[in-house]
Amino acid sequence: MKLCAHCLCCMVILLKRIHIFSDKSYKVVQGLVFNLTLPCAIVMSFATNKHPMNLLWLVVFGLFACMIPLFIVYFGSRGDEPRYRAYQMLNASGLNIGAFCLPVVQTFMGPSAGLPVIMLDIGNAIIATAASLTITRSLLHLGSPTKTYR
Repeated sequence: MKLCAHCLCCMVILLKRIHIFSDKSYKVVQGLVFNLTLPCAIVMSFATNKHPMNLLWLVVFGLFACMIPLFIVYFGSRGDEPRYRAYQMLNASGLNIGAFCLPVVQTFMGPSAGLPVIMLDIGNAIIATAASLTITRSLLHLGSPTKTYR
């Protein structure tokens, strides 16, 4: 029996209502979902389905789709203070794929539609985790990350 993320959340809420889980048990469930369920779903998808290698182009598309807003904000905020420009640039890129898009796509299009979304999210994650900060610091010449700005 396959359990979707919504069923898991409903079960957790039900178990909390009957006092099996406490208020702080969400950390355990969160750890199970992110560290066990999602990686297992990806591994099972690769193990049981044949995936074309051209899905790797979605990673490149995800990179560019998240990099474009950085440069739009960079050129659009030329007269602003560097700290404010950095704030705008860092908040312009990154997509909420894992928490919003993936469950919606899998609900309406089925589990097989999850892999292309995950491949797109790989490119998004590269930009959202470190590349946006590196690009912003390089373009705005902000210097050392340990330097304090006042």
